[in-house]
Amino acid sequence: MTEEQAVDAAAERSDSPTAAGGRLPRLLPAIAVGAVALALLAAAVVFGVRWAGELSRDALHEEVLQAGRQAAVNLTTIHHETAEADVARLMANATGDFGTQFGQNQQSFVDIVTKAKVDTTGEVVEAAVDRVDESSASVLVAVRSQVTNAATAEPQNRDYRMAVDLQRQPDGRWLASGVEFVP
Repeated sequence: MTEEQAVDAAAERSDSPTAAGGRLPRLLPAIAVGAVALALLAAAVVFGVRWAGELSRDALHEEVLQAGRQAAVNLTTIHHETAEADVARLMANATGDFGTQFGQNQQSFVDIVTKAKVDTTGEVVEAAVDRVDESSASVLVAVRSQVTNAATAEPQNRDYRMAVDLQRQPDGRWLASGVEFVP
């Protein structure tokens, strides 16, 4: 073996992972740091996905709650001077059986409100989501309405509790598909 070959062989032995002071002991801290970084990254992804899911669920809950509240206000806020526009607003946010049934009686309702000079203004006292999925929901709403008409000079407070069923439309809006007054 020549001197040059001997130097090359010695260099190879000193670069060997098993050689004392070789690369493996120097790489162990870097490997440990890399493993910890990967574990932290995985945890961040898992928690981030869960957090995003909760935000999405909260946003859906808030959309449904707002739509239910608005349907209840639309139903309990009608004035004899603007009855046709008020009913049109109600119908614009109605669908399904509720929209069909109310639509069939729409003109009769406007005539009664106009003739009796009914003015009613509803205000949501409390509301809660009963159930919700991606395409339907139910909201429980408590409403206080101040009512006046040709027969009463002083406003009368009337309290209503209603279950408002909602359907999500292809454009993403939630429309009232059913309203039930509950005791």
